[in-house]
Amino acid sequence: MDDYYKKVTAFLEEYLNFKKPDCYTTDGALSLVYIKYGIDMLILKKVFISKKDIKQQALKDYHIILSDDLFKEAQKR
Repeated sequence: MDDYYKKVTAFLEEYLNFKKPDCYTTDGALSLVYIKYGIDMLILKKVFISKKDIKQQALKDYHIILSDDLFKEAQKR
């Protein structure tokens, strides 16, 4: 699972800067709170227009499937 979160972190870091060291766990991946925050920001800032778009790009670029629990309730539809 650590490898999964590291790939999710790498994906999010392509689009967002997480400057605070407390955003990261000891293994260098973003904490779950910041992963969810990052995904939310990608939609709010209209980097991606939908959950589907984010999932497709993550799969294409990093061969990962973003799980639905990483998305806020309003974005799960």
